Amino acid sequence: MSDPSRVYGAGALFSFAPYGTTPPATTAAAIDAAYRDCGVTSDDGIEEAFEAKADVIARRHDGTPYIFGSKETTTTFKVTLLDALNPNAHELYTGTPAQAAVGGGSTIAVGKPDITPKAMLIQLVDSNGSAKWYDLPKAVVTDRGKVSNKNDKATAYELTITAAYDTAAGYSHRIILDTDVSYPHVPGAPTGIVVTPASTTASVVFAAPAFTGGTLTNYKYSLNGGSTWTTRSPAAITSPLSITGLTTATTYNLKLRAVNATGDGDESATVAFTTT
Repeated sequence: MSDPSRVYGAGALFSFAPYGTTPPATTAAAIDAAYRDCGVTSDDGIEEAFEAKADVIARRHDGTPYIFGSKETTTTFKVTLLDALNPNAHELYTGTPAQAAVGGGSTIAVGKPDITPKAMLIQLVDSNGSAKWYDLPKAVVTDRGKVSNKNDKATAYELTITAAYDTAAGYSHRIILDTDVSYPHVPGAPTGIVVTPASTTASVVFAAPAFTGGTLTNYKYSLNGGSTWTTRSPAAITSPLSITGLTTATTYNLKLRAVNATGDGDESATVAFTTT
């Protein structure tokens, strides 16, 4: 299961598992390996609508119904999945498992939608590190919207998920809250990166990530777009960062990431620079 810190303050993680899979009891509990990561949703997160069907046992004197108790509840969630190369996201949208393709990659033949109930989990984390997870024990994809394919944006799959009342679980959906900002997360990505190169050195000005997940302890940088990383030495969390040992007249693709007690944070956007 993926680290939910990668969606702090924007979007959510979405996963599904066979119906009957035991959901996590808390946000700190281990998540069953049967849950399959479908990647992230759009920054809008999710849209939720709740409906309760109730018994009408009488009418008031003005003719309006008098409602007693709730007989059945359903909740619908509208989400937009963004992971274009995630086979689980493809499968959830098309209802057809991906097949290995000759020469690598995968192919998906779109057929009859799969309406088999599944256990689903939606994990949101706000910009303060607080968590709000949705546990859907018996859910199906009831509507598939448009697929957005654009060269400059992530492929987006619009889905409507309906969570029905599950007799075994005793609910249609359950919200798991964790308002403790010490909830363990890796940091978000540094921003505002500006590089001033010289012949064999570079000075990197940056802004700390908006979400730190706790106390920052250091930074790491990559000069090849994230393929390999160098730990800042001596450890420091202030800007600017000085890089030495570069080659003259050479182009580098810089990325930064912050570090806290939980681990390495999200990678920044790539900033290319050329030494003099």
